[in-house]
Amino acid sequence: MKIAFTSCCDALVDSEQIVWDRVRDQAPEALLLLGDTIYMDYFPHLGRPRKLSNQEFATEMYNRYKAQWRVESFRKLIASVKRVGLTWDDHDFAWNGSCGAGTSSRKAVPQEKRRISKNLFLQFKDRVQQQNITPAYPQQPPLAHLLVGDDTGIQEVFDYGPVRIIMLDGRTYREDPDNGKDDDEMPTHSLLGKTQRTWLENKVKTGNGLNLLCSGSTLARSGESWDHYMDYQWLINQGFKKTVVLSGDIHRNAIHLHDGGLFELTSSGAARPGLGGGSGNFGILEIADSSVKVAFYEKDGLDKAKTLPI
Repeated sequence: MKIAFTSCCDALVDSEQIVWDRVRDQAPEALLLLGDTIYMDYFPHLGRPRKLSNQEFATEMYNRYKAQWRVESFRKLIASVKRVGLTWDDHDFAWNGSCGAGTSSRKAVPQEKRRISKNLFLQFKDRVQQQNITPAYPQQPPLAHLLVGDDTGIQEVFDYGPVRIIMLDGRTYREDPDNGKDDDEMPTHSLLGKTQRTWLENKVKTGNGLNLLCSGSTLARSGESWDHYMDYQWLINQGFKKTVVLSGDIHRNAIHLHDGGLFELTSSGAARPGLGGGSGNFGILEIADSSVKVAFYEKDGLDKAKTLPI
């Protein structure tokens, strides 16, 4: 079984996105998109979406999802795989460094914009997961329709063969750790939220095979990573068996071994040129009965490969 994973693409910067043809050449059965599938803000206009009206915010986000769907190489890959999983990170949740919990920080996203974002993400997700793959994209919903709904996250779980795939939501429940900094050495702010942590623990413990925890943010090594939050040590303390974390965000490929033997595999910078770390990055997991192999690719070909002792 082959599973492809990557993150970070922008159809307005790269409308061809040849990376998807290279992913399709590897013949994966499933594709996992780990966030930043669109870019609502970008250098030198970081934070611009905060200033938009709700209608402007909705129209811009809708148009960016529509542009991504119109990328032919992307649609061909979607049509070739049997299952697609996707989550979001900051740039497709709202804006750079955005947080869903709290209202007093510049990073906090107001409830109305959170609802717009969730409903447009779900519209894109529904189109990606349909079997009828055509260039057509559904109409933009009226603003009144986008402003309804609850404030729950977009986390989901599904089993594909012997693999349990857990798509985590690292934005809806995220608190801003810079808003009233912790005085203690151990962080107390949350990234996943208590309800999602309980849900995650249950999903891992009831799985029968390999668990893939899919996160937009890395566990460490960035200003947005889990280790700025209490959730990082919580995850390490769980000692989950047969579990691998897949992450994106940092525009490069990486393998990292955390305490307790937890492997993290990061692939980012699929089709977002000009932000450092290159473009054309993706990973391929090859899962057999007793082994898990990962191969990372960059625009010039194979980057690195490793067999994981799972």
